[in-house]
Amino acid sequence: MKSKKTWAIVLICICLLALCACGAPSSEAEEGSGEEAGQETSQETYTFRTSVHCAEGSVLDEYFVQPFNELLQEKSDGRMSLEVYYGSSLTQQGNGLDALKGGLADIVQDVFVLYPGQFLYEELMGVPGWNFGGFENFSRVANEYAEAFPDKAGEDYVVCARFAFSDFGLCTNKPVTKVEDVKGMMIRASSQIAPWYEAMGATGTFFPNSEMYESLRLNIVDGVHTSIEALQNFRLAEVSSYYTRLPMHGGASAFIMSKKVYDSLPEDMQAVLDDIFNDELLEIGINYAKTATEISIKESTEMNPDFQFLELDDPEPFVEAAMPIIEAKVKELNDAGLDGDAAYEWLMDHTVK
Repeated sequence: MKSKKTWAIVLICICLLALCACGAPSSEAEEGSGEEAGQETSQETYTFRTSVHCAEGSVLDEYFVQPFNELLQEKSDGRMSLEVYYGSSLTQQGNGLDALKGGLADIVQDVFVLYPGQFLYEELMGVPGWNFGGFENFSRVANEYAEAFPDKAGEDYVVCARFAFSDFGLCTNKPVTKVEDVKGMMIRASSQIAPWYEAMGATGTFFPNSEMYESLRLNIVDGVHTSIEALQNFRLAEVSSYYTRLPMHGGASAFIMSKKVYDSLPEDMQAVLDDIFNDELLEIGINYAKTATEISIKESTEMNPDFQFLELDDPEPFVEAAMPIIEAKVKELNDAGLDGDAAYEWLMDHTVK
């Protein structure tokens, strides 16, 4: 009996040891599962609904949108990317900020000066009269200026990149090299630019970029104020003969992100965006503008061998025509309690003398 009891005790001990041995891996697996779950949470991915006005495969898509997306994925180890909606299919230019506020889009391509009265400092730089020495320097000055004189309305947004798509000028069917040549013309220009042409004796009108081609072809207008880059995008050389560069006007478009979306991201992803937005994306934008300018000039002369790029005989009368508009904008800033005089002096200090 004693022997049987002894063996029973031994068997009980063996079973207890076996149960303990089986329990240890189970516990480690649970801890491991917890770690894996934690890793999955920290590896959450983010896809940003992005609205652009260009077509898929366009120069802007190839040299800015896709490099932006690739950089985003590379820097975030694949956790962030763009879902691109081309051809303004998600929202139109001038409605982009509303799309960000309403959650329709996370990133939009838009222009701050298309929102009158909201970005007064931007509007001052957006009127004609400032010659910063071409689109590259214009882009750099625009970013420095926005940092020195931020508009309060911009607090709801994060600027991914602000840059000029190329130099601006006047696409026409007759040569324009002096102020007198503009008199009597009907010119397509934005509400910011039209008063400048009207001061030079022209009539200003505005319609979307998509209507420029037909308006020139049908002689509805005598010219359109647009960027060199737009010549290639809209094939304007097919229906016009001249393009006059106007160095005293530049325009900065921006890729803009919802601040609410930015704030919702974890700190490590915000740090990635800060790195991209503050440094690399501007250089990609400037490289795009250089490439777009070269392509646009080449393709414009190919589609119309008689097409000519002109320079002004004397830029000063064009600048003088813009001064009353600049002065009125400075006063508007001062009347709104902002420092228009300081902004004016800052911009004057950065112009080409």
